[in-house]
Amino acid sequence: MKIFVLALNNVFDTGLSTVLDAFQTANELAEMSGLASPRFDVKIVSLRSKVVTAQGLTVPVERAGGGAPDCVVVPAIGYKMPEPLEKDWRRRKCGMRRRCCGDGRNVARR
Repeated sequence: MKIFVLALNNVFDTGLSTVLDAFQTANELAEMSGLASPRFDVKIVSLRSKVVTAQGLTVPVERAGGGAPDCVVVPAIGYKMPEPLEKDWRRRKCGMRRRCCGDGRNVARR
């Protein structure tokens, strides 16, 4: 099964690592038990060439390509409250908050 993990800037470090660890563990357990089930082919992808986590670590990412995945997982971003997210969007002059959910607060609270 082809899985894309979409890493965004300021991704929550433990959110990203937990997702990756879960798929790797599932693959290892399936291999150890001799199950003839398909393995998870996990690829960390991004819309950018460089992604930095909420703790400042650089994530090695690839461009999404090679056909559509079976599933896309988007780990949480590292903002706990909506105000810092809105501030970051305004600083970057990002129109995403209006296109996604209106005022931006709804995005962070979902």
